[in-house]
Amino acid sequence: MKLFKILALGLSFSITAANASALTTSALSIKLTNMPDKTICLKHPQAANTDKFFSSTTMLSFEIYKPGNTDFVKAVIASLKSDPNVQSVTEGAVTGDFYAVTISLKSAQSKQWFINSFKKAKLANIKINNNEVVSVDKM
Repeated sequence: MKLFKILALGLSFSITAANASALTTSALSIKLTNMPDKTICLKHPQAANTDKFFSSTTMLSFEIYKPGNTDFVKAVIASLKSDPNVQSVTEGAVTGDFYAVTISLKSAQSKQWFINSFKKAKLANIKINNNEVVSVDKM
């Protein structure tokens, strides 16, 4: 009888330890981010080096996080299209809170050109790959 009590007690401790371990692991794997509305989200492996990436690309696809409404997206597209260096700007699919936009340039432009164009379109923040959200000026 004493053996059963010891085994039962040992089993309950191991289950409790396993549950505590599972709770700790799942709590660590959840990363909540507070991304501001109207943030540019760019995912591209070469974008890790922003100077080289933005000065060599002629086609840029990105998403706008929570732009508010379609009128804002249309205003962004109109602002980007107004630049003489832009060949075309197209609105892509909407996936949840993300609105896709693709810019096609006539020729490669500098990183500063992209910064100025984004600011002119009232897009103040950018998240590149898995990095933190930063101001467009600091990309």
